[in-house]
Amino acid sequence: SIMQDMIIAGAETTASTLSWVFAALGHHEEWWAILGAEVERNKEWLDSILEDTFGEEKVRFEDKFPMISKVVTETMRWRPAVPFALPHRKTQDAKVKIHGQ
Repeated sequence: SIMQDMIIAGAETTASTLSWVFAALGHHEEWWAILGAEVERNKEWLDSILEDTFGEEKVRFEDKFPMISKVVTETMRWRPAVPFALPHRKTQDAKVKIHGQ
């Protein structure tokens, strides 16, 4: 069904993005401490979500976790799960100058 396809597609694109996030973080271990500190600062808020006790308070994830949001956004820019770029071709020849030659 269409709904099942949409759910599966959403899960696959999310998994793909998260895979690239973790791959990038593997090369930049200093960010684990930064992102971990952000999670620790908001641990009470996260617990309230899990316990469903946060009431009517409307808080954007980006406001509570700005660095995590930026890492995910940059990862989606760097390695998009769905290619948005249209195919393109050159309209004229280009000359590439190599430094030192």
